[in-house]
Formats: sequence, C-alpha cells, structure tokens
Amino acid sequence: MVSINANLDLKTNEVVETGRLNEKFADLCLEEETLGITLVARDRPFADKMWKYNGKIYWQVVLPYDEVLSTENIDLLIAQKLYEQADKLTWLDTESIKQKLELKMMEMA
Repeated sequence: MVSINANLDLKTNEVVETGRLNEKFADLCLEEETLGITLVARDRPFADKMWKYNGKIYWQVVLPYDEVLSTENIDLLIAQKLYEQADKLTWLDTESIKQKLELKMMEMA
C-alpha cells in the first residue's frame, strides 16, 4: 500500500495534486507493504530521507522547486524523482518499483 502526502507552499500547492498521485502510484509496492511518501516542494532547503518505523516505511522526496513551478508534466517529474531514489529503499523490492516507475514514465511521456 502506498500513501502519498505533500509538504507544499502556496505556489506548489496549486500544482501537486496528491489525490491523483495516490491513484497513479498506488501499486508501487506490494499490498502487504506500507510505504508513505511525502513530496516536498518548498522554496527552502529540505533533505531527502527514508526511515522505517513500526513496520512502515517512510520516504521524504524533495522535488526541485523551480521545476515544479515550470513543468507542464508534474506527474512525470515526480515519477522521475522517485525512480532516481528508488535504490535507496533497501527494505523493499527496488527493482520491481523501478520497473513499475519506468512503465508509468513511458505512459506519462
């Protein structure tokens, strides 16, 4: 199970739609696995990080602020950023996640 939320400011809040993203990326991991993704798009420094707590995996992904505001395909940008960092998810089947992201990126392009 994948659950996506976001840490946004007033400008990026109009661009990043977590409801739609939850639908698009719901199948990234197995149903019995719990992955919480927080997308960060703010005009100040944040760090990418991952951690595991009580059997759940949390992944904070910092999006490039200026690109979020200027891209025409925010979903593709997010998929690319997730793909770039997927190898760091050592608790999950990263190859499977990357394959699913590759297919999604082809569909979004």
